[in-house]
Amino acid sequence: MYQATNPPPVNPVFLAGLPTRVLPPELLAPLFDAVILGLRRRHPELFERLEEIGAAIILIDPVDLPLLFVLEVGRPVPRLRARRQALQSEPSATIRGPLLTLVDLFQGRLDGDAAFFTRELIIEGEMEAVVALRNAIDAAEI
Repeated sequence: MYQATNPPPVNPVFLAGLPTRVLPPELLAPLFDAVILGLRRRHPELFERLEEIGAAIILIDPVDLPLLFVLEVGRPVPRLRARRQALQSEPSATIRGPLLTLVDLFQGRLDGDAAFFTRELIIEGEMEAVVALRNAIDAAEI
């Protein structure tokens, strides 16, 4: 006789990956613009600190999603965009890791140093830009 067991937990990365496989990344631009605008209203100090970084392009690569995220700072309003393929030019810095690790990192629930040293997180390029981004996020207490 077959006995039902608990179903496997729903993997949020799998669920997030489904629409990103079929939808054009450009459709996310209005969502990202709204997120940046909301952050600017609630955390103006974050944007003041991001201006200190200067012009930088930070590539955020969630290794378990078919998308890359490009964060441009050092402009009047930082810009976040999604892409399917790498940039043609070299980014200032790259932050690479599993999506949930990146989310935890940006929400301050994860120690970036620990994730870096356990190789759960890979950082390449200008470390100054990444450290300044991390410090800006930490100071804003998002």
